[in-house]
Amino acid sequence: MRALAVPLYIGLKIHVETRSRTLIDTLFRVMSISADAANSVWHRFEQDGLVCPPKQRRDLFCTAALDNIDHNPSATTAKDSFHGTAISVVQHITTENHGTERGINVINEDIPRQKTVRELPGAYRNVPPAVLKDKGPVFPKSIGPVMPPTQDQDAITRNINWLENVKLLYGKDELDKEE
Repeated sequence: MRALAVPLYIGLKIHVETRSRTLIDTLFRVMSISADAANSVWHRFEQDGLVCPPKQRRDLFCTAALDNIDHNPSATTAKDSFHGTAISVVQHITTENHGTERGINVINEDIPRQKTVRELPGAYRNVPPAVLKDKGPVFPKSIGPVMPPTQDQDAITRNINWLENVKLLYGKDELDKEE
């Protein structure tokens, strides 16, 4: 019922201010079409078994990046704090594979008309935090001595000399131009 409070308030406010029945009817139709379109997208999510952008193609390799979105409540102009997650999905189209169109998502006439947009299931809205099971890093076992890829003794000697020089210079407070 709460989802209807804002549109109802706006509708009543506009009616009181303008007394325009035409404007109220137009706004109601816009809200109804908006809800129907959103519920059609929701229905597609339900059919596909996952949430993804309606324009995303099938049969393509995808990569994704996730990052925190934090609004700094200590900023001088801040009124609220906000924390969320940004998700970017990139589809890798090649000259051989352009993917398969999923079709345009139009208002689905088979689903019942509603005045509000259905909420996504809790599993789509509430993501549990990820926790690493292991506390420390895992190092692969090395087999045999660790050696540089080259057996060039001159290159090895130059590397050792360079490292020794860096070690000497690291302890100095100031460096000369030559150093």
